[in-house]
Amino acid sequence: MRDTEAKNAAAEIKRITEEIKDIDAKVAPLQMLRDAGKLSGDEENQLVELKRKWAELTADEEADHEEARLLQSIRETESKIAALQGTAYQSALIDDMAEKSAELKALYGEYEVINGLINSIKPGYQCPSCFMEITENNLTAAKNALLSKRQTCVANGTQAKNNLNAVKKRDETAKQAFDMQKETQLAGLNTQLQQLQQQAVAHEASQTILVNQMLDTINKVHAGMEVLNHKKRAWQLNVGTGGGIITVVAIKDRTGSPAWHESGNS
Repeated sequence: MRDTEAKNAAAEIKRITEEIKDIDAKVAPLQMLRDAGKLSGDEENQLVELKRKWAELTADEEADHEEARLLQSIRETESKIAALQGTAYQSALIDDMAEKSAELKALYGEYEVINGLINSIKPGYQCPSCFMEITENNLTAAKNALLSKRQTCVANGTQAKNNLNAVKKRDETAKQAFDMQKETQLAGLNTQLQQLQQQAVAHEASQTILVNQMLDTINKVHAGMEVLNHKKRAWQLNVGTGGGIITVVAIKDRTGSPAWHESGNS
């Protein structure tokens, strides 16, 4: 949606720029005639209208440039928000956790084997440690050896579990920091997006006011030029009669254009 709006704005800027160039080409010769005092009333009206259109287009061009900038900024901010929302925490300790988890799992397995041997060992069995045959005479010693081995396994398992929990805690702290930073960045981008959207709305409103003020000023200038043109024509008519008396009456027709009516004696 934002891409389409940005493309439309760029196309509108190009169109307005071409129109301004065309008006500049038409204004130049008329302005030269005006500066030389050779501009007719109709040409004066044409020049005023061209300048009015030029001013309107120039305001539109500046407005469209600003609108395009705001649209581009809004689009970029929205893209940043979408990209940030799509990012997930990537643990840097995942291999370390996997290694320590495997170590703990192996110790659990070892504990189960030792515990099973303690519960099942009896004369006639072969000692799993020294491979000696278990007899009534060495049964107690063999069990004690297995009990000691189990105790060592439990100690190793406890240490392995503590190591794994320590890495998990570090990872959880890193994830919380990541989530907090992400939340802060999203809040900042959303605030920025809101401000840009408010600027876009305010810009549109201000341009409407500016164009209306500009058109009002140009219309007043145009009306003043009409009065001057009428006075100029009246003076020319008076001079052309050789000093005779001519009354010039401007009658507004239905379209608002003056229809000239002359009366007098030579």
